[in-house]
Amino acid sequence: MGNLDFAHNAGFSWYCLLLMFSGIAMLVTSVLRYQTLQRRVLRAILGVGFFCYGFYLTFVFSGGHYALSSRPLSCRCCCLSTRSAPRRRGAGCASRPSRRSLPEAAAAWQASRGRTGEAT
Repeated sequence: MGNLDFAHNAGFSWYCLLLMFSGIAMLVTSVLRYQTLQRRVLRAILGVGFFCYGFYLTFVFSGGHYALSSRPLSCRCCCLSTRSAPRRRGAGCASRPSRRSLPEAAAAWQASRGRTGEAT
């Protein structure tokens, strides 16, 4: 069945299967409504790309040399790892500091370190 040969090239076989699986997973997550339209489109495009690349490596690729890169793996992990619930405005963490302007934040930081705004 194509390049799926777990006896001789188990790493490559698993890489091909995981590419296709992650492409399908990204397509499934792209239809969830809690994310922005841009993120859904990006996930759908990347999902189709990963699935097609895995399909190509499994059934079409006939070369004898290949190189596995960790960049596609890290990209898939970043795109698949998201919050499971939508973020609501005003529903932030209680320990999150309030949004201040840069000078106010700098003055608060200096005050917490025991410094004043005067030059020494």
